[in-house]
Amino acid sequence: MMKLLLTSSFGDFQGSIKEITGIDPVGLKTLLIPTAADAEAKQPNADMDWYEKDIARLKQTGAEIVECKIQNQTEDQFADAIQ
Repeated sequence: MMKLLLTSSFGDFQGSIKEITGIDPVGLKTLLIPTAADAEAKQPNADMDWYEKDIARLKQTGAEIVECKIQNQTEDQFADAIQ
């Protein structure tokens, strides 16, 4: 099953994701997309229907959706969140 990580500050942890999980974040098993809150923060007056439709479409693939706020977690907490 593909795991989808919904996360905001991905850049700093790109290497750590692979080190901790063995999953290449650029590979096919993991897709990183912003959380709804992050998307809304960047476009506060935007219609969020596009986001909800994207999430619904991704869930239809059978993927597991994991919401993860990396910047507020230690690497161990992050690893636990996506296990």
